[in-house]
Amino acid sequence: TIDDFIYSLSELKKIDQNRLLFLLYQVYLKSEVVPKDQFINYLSWASLFLKDINEIDMQLVSAEEVFVNLAEIKRLETSFANFTLSANQQKYIAFYQSLRPLYLQFQKKLFEKKIGYDGLIYKEVAENISQYAMKNNFKKYFFIGFNAFSQSEITIVRHYIEHYQADILFDLDSFYYSPNSDSHIAQQINHIVKEL
Repeated sequence: TIDDFIYSLSELKKIDQNRLLFLLYQVYLKSEVVPKDQFINYLSWASLFLKDINEIDMQLVSAEEVFVNLAEIKRLETSFANFTLSANQQKYIAFYQSLRPLYLQFQKKLFEKKIGYDGLIYKEVAENISQYAMKNNFKKYFFIGFNAFSQSEITIVRHYIEHYQADILFDLDSFYYSPNSDSHIAQQINHIVKEL
């Protein structure tokens, strides 16, 4: 699978969701977030946070910009037409402002331990693909069975197409896809082909 291929290139090893939650909690307890949630309350938002950073990294989006913008949106939503914020509103805004440093500290901890989640591993490989591609010594590469790509996958596969003459075969049904169609699937595949 593409996962196995990417994992074989990375120096990071994938860990399960539970271990990620515990490591994130350790980072969270040392972070600047005040007051600290009890573990049970932490779990109410931590899984979503992990899901979000996984997608952010998988798509090679700047997490720093996402979290700065999110904090600003939450500040505007909360303070709109309010000149004085309550203590709860201030804590709410402070929480969103703490997500960026929490993400950066968590990422640092994972790199120190050489472990990660899918998005971080894909991002790390995509950002270092020139170096990692030399690990394998195959004469030909085939990427088969895709019907969608993340931005990190596009970056990795594009490198193999450009430098190793890799071929790509999509898993598409002609009922849903034709190259000249205006369907969502056709637009998505045509976009991927242009990116590659």
